[in-house]
Amino acid sequence: VFWPASPPRLAVTVLDVGQGDAILIHTPNGQDILIDGGPGRAVLRGLGDELPWYDRSIELMLLTHPQADHALGLIDVLARYDVRRVLAGPGVQSSTAFRTWRDAVRAEGRTVETAAQGASLDLGDGVRLDVLGPDAAEVADPQINNTGAVVRIRWHDVSFLLTADIEAKAERALLRDGVDLHATVLKVGHHGSKTSSSREFLDAVQPSVSVVSSGKDNQFGHPAPEVVARLDDYGPVYNTADVGPVRFETDGHRWSVSTGR
Repeated sequence: VFWPASPPRLAVTVLDVGQGDAILIHTPNGQDILIDGGPGRAVLRGLGDELPWYDRSIELMLLTHPQADHALGLIDVLARYDVRRVLAGPGVQSSTAFRTWRDAVRAEGRTVETAAQGASLDLGDGVRLDVLGPDAAEVADPQINNTGAVVRIRWHDVSFLLTADIEAKAERALLRDGVDLHATVLKVGHHGSKTSSSREFLDAVQPSVSVVSSGKDNQFGHPAPEVVARLDDYGPVYNTADVGPVRFETDGHRWSVSTGR
């Protein structure tokens, strides 16, 4: 009864889901936000490792864009967890994975809200989720990667920029739009592909640390060595393929990082 309560913390974990993306955010007031779900059931293992056994609710699910390596795992999450609210980037695709995910959302009794540029969600205790992109031009881009929802989680002095799979063209659009991109932590776009993480974009972000979400020995060669070299100029670079899940904790002013291995 008299044990002192732990101070509030924001935790952001880039889960190890192989060649895909899945990021879990646990807010100081106890909300769980899942951004993307990776290519399969590995996300369930990641959630099981991060959440207590009795926590079976996801307060917010966000699918950044409709490709299978971001969407498929969310289908399993919808089957296992009580998902309270669902957002998605504006991109659509006539793929089996995307259709199945939308059907699973409907079966959960939820509707899909669009994550539109300029939207901002209050996650409690001063934590905010801001949707920075895409703008109207990139929403119509035939390259589905560039339609991905770019979001920043911020709490006081610490922020996390999550860039989905956007490529250099969408990065330039954000710069032209005058969006404030500065962030403490960068989840690197498109798994560290050479199509993304341009020097101009990184100069605007100025990350203290970067995280690549990729699969071990993946066929695409992600992350590209030249991208890792650019990221190294700003701070340490973690790759889930090498170190497993990457977990950040912050009190809004200071932050720490730990890895799964």
